Amino acid sequence: MVIDGNSHIYCLWRWLLVCGRWTALNVSKNNMGEKAMRLTRRDFVAALLASSVGAKAFAAAQCTADGAAESKENVMHPVFVVATITVKPGKRDEFVKIFKGNVPNVLAEDGCEMYEPVVDFDSGFSAQGPMRADVMTVMEKWESIEHLRAHLKAPHMNTYREAVKDIVVGSALQVLQPA
Repeated sequence: MVIDGNSHIYCLWRWLLVCGRWTALNVSKNNMGEKAMRLTRRDFVAALLASSVGAKAFAAAQCTADGAAESKENVMHPVFVVATITVKPGKRDEFVKIFKGNVPNVLAEDGCEMYEPVVDFDSGFSAQGPMRADVMTVMEKWESIEHLRAHLKAPHMNTYREAVKDIVVGSALQVLQPA
């Protein structure tokens, strides 16, 4: 992905850099001498998810051909999901292995922008709760709620659920939209 120095996304990147939220990027000049940057889609989506201005950058780019903003009802907005999955004691590594085997199938789905399994990391921050040895969290970003609904019905998700049914104790979802 190449982003020129005049785009909303470039402004987002500069904001992230100034705030210390993003450091190592390949910034160069394009053939017209303007600043441009190269980054992976995964890094870009992660930065958007971590920033409060990501939604604003997308909203600014969603205009009709004549430049007028679409009405709020007609604009599809991204949907974020935080899925917390609790497994039987001592089974997290087995679960993570099965889960990661399905990740390429999910990333290939239409509308999937991010699907990342994560586990607790002891940051040492006083506000952080206790480590959860039997929990895995999934950070997801979908193009729209319709894409998320289709994901939940996908055949490979049924296969995954069948494979982990004897390991999973429970799960909880938080489905979020840009503020």
